[in-house]
This record gives sequence, C-alpha cells and structure tokens, in this order.
Amino acid sequence: MRSLATELFKLVGYRMPVRLAGAGIGMVGFWNVTLVLRGTAAGDAEHLFDSALAFSGVVLPLTYFAFAVSVLNGDVSDGTLRPCLVVSPRPRTVLLSKWAASTVGAVTSAVLAAAALAIALSIFPGGATFLGLLPETTVKLVVQALLCVTLSFALHVATGYQAGAWVVLGLLAWMHLIERVLGSALPGRAGMFASPFRLIDFWIRDRWGATQFSDLATLGFLPLTVAVVAVSVLTILLFLRFSDYSARPWGRTGALS
Repeated sequence: MRSLATELFKLVGYRMPVRLAGAGIGMVGFWNVTLVLRGTAAGDAEHLFDSALAFSGVVLPLTYFAFAVSVLNGDVSDGTLRPCLVVSPRPRTVLLSKWAASTVGAVTSAVLAAAALAIALSIFPGGATFLGLLPETTVKLVVQALLCVTLSFALHVATGYQAGAWVVLGLLAWMHLIERVLGSALPGRAGMFASPFRLIDFWIRDRWGATQFSDLATLGFLPLTVAVVAVSVLTILLFLRFSDYSARPWGRTGALS
C-alpha cells in the first residue's frame, strides 16, 4: 500500500502523466464544445452522443497507451527505477504499484470524459434524454481504460522498458489500420478477435447494427480482454523467467540505465 501511495504521488511529481491525461480530457472537452456549437440549431442530441463517444474512442486509448509508458519512463529517465527494483520492496511489488497507479490515472480520465459528455448533453437541446445512458456508458469507458492501460503497461515491461514510443505507435497502428483490414478479411470469430479495439468502440457506442457481430452487444469487450490477459500472462512469465533480482529483462544489463 505504501508503494502504491508513492507511485500515485509520482503521477503528479513527474508531471508528464498528468499532462497526458489533461491533454486527452481537454481534447475531448473541446470536441464536445464544438459539437454543441455546431448542432444547437439541429437539436440532434443522438448525433452529439455518438460523435462525442466516437472521438473519445480515438483520443482516450492513445492517452491510456501513453499514460502507462510515461509512468514507467518517469523513473527510467530520472534514473531511480533501478535502485527501486534492487532494494526492498521486490521488483514485482514496485511494478505492480506502478500498474495500479496507471490504472487509477486512466480510470480517472475515463470518468472525466464521461463528465464532459454529461455537461455537453445537459446544455444541448434534447440532450437530457440521453443522460440516463451515461452510467452504463461510464462503466464501459472505465473497462476500456483498464484494458488499454494494462495492455500498454504489459508490452512496455515485456520489451525491456525501452520501447515506449514503439509500443504506443504499434498499438495505434493496430487500432486504426491493421484491425480494419483483418476484421473484414478474416471470417467469423477470427475477424472478431482480430478487431478488439474496433469492437470495444462499437460496444461503448452501442452501434452493433452496423457490424456482423451483433450477438456481442453485451460482450464487446471480450476480444480485447482476451488479448490483454494473454499478453499480461506472457509478460509475467517472461519477467519471472528472464529477469534477475534487479528486474533486468532478457539478460540485458543496460535495460534500465
């Protein structure tokens, strides 16, 4: 618990995680404002609701990916991660605390994004009718945050704490390019599990009528959950197998220097 409290203080102390979260929420809030200003005459609250969530589906995962990387990189760049891992508490305790701190930041960002949407709906003509959907939507946004930040964190640890930018770029490329090709090219369930980010976005926005996976209206988070669990288990096994007591992965003595 003390280690977790330390990592939570670092979220503010290192500034970058807070700046990333603030930038993501700021972009979401700005987009909501533009939707309100552009659509007041039309009064299309449903369009506002869907467009706001669609924009969040692009910006927030990027925030979560970068957030997890920045939590680890803060110690790497300041040269304090190696001594933290060498001494008590054990490396796994430090990393677990960093993961927990990352999830706290990501979940907070998701809740703030839902709050920004609630404000936009409250002042938009007819938007109040969609406020009843926000509790369920908020839960879905939180699930997305937990899965995305955990996936990014696990990949960054598995690659030796040195490939943060590549982890973020790789996840973005998969989310916006690769899965769109595989999802349409592969048949049935294979296409479903090749499109985890796309499916969770449809799940949050409740837009299953436009997909071939309408039977997953209540389980749209399942493919991404399977991917996160698989990557996390692989990362844990690799960490236990190839890291020494100071948590140097793959036997590279300069991984944390």
